[in-house]
Amino acid sequence: MNFNENDLLKAKEAGIISCENYDNLIQYLKSDNQNEELTKTEKSRPKITMESFLYYLGAVIIIMTMVYYLRDISEKYGNNLLCLLSFVYFCIFTFIGNCFWKKNKKTPAGLLYVCAASITPVFVRAFEGIIGLSNMRVYDFR
Repeated sequence: MNFNENDLLKAKEAGIISCENYDNLIQYLKSDNQNEELTKTEKSRPKITMESFLYYLGAVIIIMTMVYYLRDISEKYGNNLLCLLSFVYFCIFTFIGNCFWKKNKKTPAGLLYVCAASITPVFVRAFEGIIGLSNMRVYDFR
């Protein structure tokens, strides 16, 4: 059951509760509502935990290794395989991200979407190389 201030006022006027009890009850309920609002705002703040740190670290490692290995694939096997692999990786990251999103695990899902988006420029460059728009080589970071 929900009560509001008007219900308590009617009870006070009917003599069911005293004026002192009415005032004390209203003060208590107002302070309790303020405490609930404070706890809601504290809970809504994102907290950095070891779990979220490891998620972010894993995403960085995935992106860095993808850059390194896809560059080697481009040099050894050409743009056709690079285009195919980048498309497959994009689909895998998106699919697994969707699975996490449906399980309400927003952080790993979002990071997998970031990994999928980081593969997109590789796919575009490889596709441009296939159709002859780009003769660029991948930069050598060694």
